[in-house]
Amino acid sequence: MHENIERIFLKVKQTWNVWVGLGALLFAGLLCTLLFLFIWVLTPKNTISGVTSNALVTRLPAPTYTPVVPMTATPTVDGSALDGILFGLEVEIYDTGGAGLRFRSEPGIGADVQFIASDQEVFKVEGGPVEEDGFVWWYLMSTQVSDRRGWAVSTYLRPATLN
Repeated sequence: MHENIERIFLKVKQTWNVWVGLGALLFAGLLCTLLFLFIWVLTPKNTISGVTSNALVTRLPAPTYTPVVPMTATPTVDGSALDGILFGLEVEIYDTGGAGLRFRSEPGIGADVQFIASDQEVFKVEGGPVEEDGFVWWYLMSTQVSDRRGWAVSTYLRPATLN
């Protein structure tokens, strides 16, 4: 067996000379260069020039604080239905037949009743007029008790008279 190895080694030594070695090195270098160029050409570039894109960037503004403004009704009623009642004016309740006037949480007959005010009670107009359910509504606040406030129909209101 040792002789077989020597014969193989001799044959390789006879066929392998300097020119074969240089040729093998040049061939390997050429293969590596071609492989490098092939990979370099097929790899996408991260440069901006020459790149087209259909993507659009939308910059959204940063969220900001929006203050909450208390609701004040804007007039939606013509002047003839107001009967001299104006914002900031003091009004009194009258002609309820002793039943009193219902003050509600919102304009409209379906809104919750907060309290019932008696005839001759005086309130200050703080908002309105708003037309709802066929009535003109005013937001009123008591001149005597600060927690007595709400929406009332103008049918039973008139400008307060000074006694």
